[in-house]
Amino acid sequence: MQPDKTPPAIKLDERNHVEKPLLDQLKGLGWEVRDLDRTQKPQDSERASFTEVVMLPILRQQLQIINPWLEPDQIEEVIKQLTANFPSNNLLENNRHLFTLLQENTSISENRKTGEKSPTVKFVDFAHTANNSFIAICQFKIRILGTENHIIPDIVLFLNGLPVVVIECKSPKVQDAIPEAIDQLMRYSEQRGAKGEGSAPLFFYNQFIIATCRTEAKFGTITTHNQKYFYRWADPFPRTLEDLDHGASSPNDQQRLVAGMLDQNNLLEIIRNFTLFSVNDLGGGTFDVTIIKIENGNIIVVCTDGDHKLGGKDWDNSLLNYFVEEWCRQNNSSEEPLDALETLNDWSLEAEKAKKALTGRTKTEFNLTHDGQKARISLTREKFDELTENLFNQTIELTKLAKDEAAKRNVTKIDKILLVGGSTRMPQVATRLEKEFGIKPEFSDPDESVAKGAATYGFKLRLGEKILEFIADKTGKKVEDIDLINISQDIINEAQEKVAVEFNLLPSTVKEAIEKKIGDVSSRSFGIIAYKNSELRVTNLILKNDPLPAKTTQKFGTYEDNQTTAEITIVDNLSSDEEYDLPPASRELGKAELTIPPNLPKGTPIEITYELNEQGRLQIHAKELVGGNEIQIEIETEAGASEQEIKEAKSRNLAVS
Repeated sequence: MQPDKTPPAIKLDERNHVEKPLLDQLKGLGWEVRDLDRTQKPQDSERASFTEVVMLPILRQQLQIINPWLEPDQIEEVIKQLTANFPSNNLLENNRHLFTLLQENTSISENRKTGEKSPTVKFVDFAHTANNSFIAICQFKIRILGTENHIIPDIVLFLNGLPVVVIECKSPKVQDAIPEAIDQLMRYSEQRGAKGEGSAPLFFYNQFIIATCRTEAKFGTITTHNQKYFYRWADPFPRTLEDLDHGASSPNDQQRLVAGMLDQNNLLEIIRNFTLFSVNDLGGGTFDVTIIKIENGNIIVVCTDGDHKLGGKDWDNSLLNYFVEEWCRQNNSSEEPLDALETLNDWSLEAEKAKKALTGRTKTEFNLTHDGQKARISLTREKFDELTENLFNQTIELTKLAKDEAAKRNVTKIDKILLVGGSTRMPQVATRLEKEFGIKPEFSDPDESVAKGAATYGFKLRLGEKILEFIADKTGKKVEDIDLINISQDIINEAQEKVAVEFNLLPSTVKEAIEKKIGDVSSRSFGIIAYKNSELRVTNLILKNDPLPAKTTQKFGTYEDNQTTAEITIVDNLSSDEEYDLPPASRELGKAELTIPPNLPKGTPIEITYELNEQGRLQIHAKELVGGNEIQIEIETEAGASEQEIKEAKSRNLAVS
C-alpha cells in the first residue's frame, strides 16, 4: 500500500468534517453505508479479493430481483457481459461500452419459463427504485494490478454491486483542496500518464466523480481533467434548502450536491438521462429540440425532433479541418498531420480552447505544432461561424421540422425559446435563432437543466409509486389494480400525508407534485414487420410524437395456408409514416412466437395491441382470433436490444389484413 503522507490532524479533520457528514447524509437518503478501515478484508465489501471492483454477490442478487425469471446459469452468463467481455484496455472505450449496457440492457437466448425468445435482461430497474441496491463504502481498498500496492478511494457508491460514483474528500484546511482531490481521482483512474498508480477497472462502470471539501463540492466525469469543467450542484431538489440540516448558516456545497445528485431516485434519473462522456461547451452529445406547452401549471410535451449524431464533435472537426488546411498552407506541405495520434490529441484540445475563447471574444490566436513545424492560427468569430454554418443550418432545419409538427397538433405560436446545454453559449446560436424565429432566446441554466428536469420528473414518479403502495396496503389491493378515481379522497389525503412524512416534506408539496401533469410524447415510432401485397413492410402502430400513454390495436393475418406459428418481430424507428419499406430505418427490439391452430387458411386473423407508458415500457399483446392463443411481451423501449438495422426480415408469417 502506498503510504498516506497526509498529516494526522488534517486526516482527522477530513474524516470528521467531510467523510462522516457525507456518509450520515447518504444514510438518511436510504443508502446502506459500510464504513471500513485499513484492516478490512475483501469479504467486508462482498469480494473474493482486493483485485475485484464489482460486488458480485450483490449483482447476482439484484439481477434475480429485477429479472425473476432468470435461472442461475443465465445470471452467470449475464454477469460475464458486465465483468469480462470488455472491448479493449482503453478506459473511455470500456466506460462507454458499460454505460451502453446499463442504458440499453442486454438479452439472452430464451426465457425458459415462458418460451419468449431473446428476452430483455435489465441491469438496473429505472422504473422501480426499490428494486435496486444502493451501497456506499468508505475506504474501498483495491489492489493495483501487477503490484503489491493498493489504492483506497474515500467513498465509492455501488448501484446493484457496480461502482458508479467515486468520491474523493479533502479537509477544508487543505490548500487547493478541490484541485488536489481531482488530481487524486485522476491518479486512481490512471489518467496522469503513469502506469501502476491506480485501478482503471474501478472506473469502467463510473457515471460521475465527485471532489469535495464540504464547503466546496463539484462533480465531473472521467474525461473531466480540469477543475474548470467540474460543476457545483446548487439545487437539493426534491428537498429545499430549509430541509437540509445546516444550523444558522446556509447549507454547504456538499449537502446540496448529495441531496440533489445522490438521492436514490435522482441518481437513477441522472444515469438514465444526463451522463456525458466529454465535458466541454458543445459536448460530444446530441442536438434535440422539444416544443412544450405550459398551461395552468401543467407541462405537456407537444413534439420532439433532433439528430443524435449531430453534436459538439462536429464543430470540433470543422475546426480541425481548418487547422490542417492552414498548417499545410503555411508549411507548404501535403502531409496529413492528424494521422499522428499525438498531433490529433493536441490539436483537438486547441479546437476546444478556441471554441470556448470565441464565446467571450471576437478573435483568438495560437500556435499549432506537428513534427517540429509550426503554424500561427488567427481565428475570428466570423471565420468560426463560416466554418460551422452548415452544421448550424442543420439545427435550424430540425427546429423548423419540430415547429411544423407542432402546427399539425394545433400549436402554431411559439412564445419563448429556452437555450439548454453548453453549446448554446456560442453567440451564433442566440443570434441565428432570433433572426429565424423573431424571438429573443433565453438561457435556462445550461449545465444543469436537463438533470434537474430528469430529477423533477423522477421525483414525481417516485412520490406516485409510494402513494400507490400505501393505498395498496390500506385497501388490500395490488398496486397495479388501483384506480385512483375509485379511491376515496380521505385515503388519498392520508397517503399523501404519510409520504410527506417519509420524505420529510410538507403535505402541500407532495400534493402539488402529484397533481402537476407532465405529459410526454413518444420519441420514436414502434411497429411490426409484416407482408403487404407480397412485400415486407414495417407497419407502425405507435407513431413518433404520439402523446403518452399510447395504446393502439390493429389486425393482421397469416401469410400462408396451414401456418402453425407466427413470428412477431417488434421494431422501432424515427419515421412518422404509418408504413414504409424495408430496409433500413428500423431497429429490432425483440421477437416472440405465437402458436396457430392447424389447418387454418391464409389470412387467419391475428390481433396485435401495442401499449406504451410514460416510462417507455412497451407492452405487446398478440392473439389469434380463431383458437384464442395469445402471448404477452414487455420491452423497455429505451433499450433498443439490437443495434443492428434489420437487413433481412425473418417474420414472413404475418401479412397486413
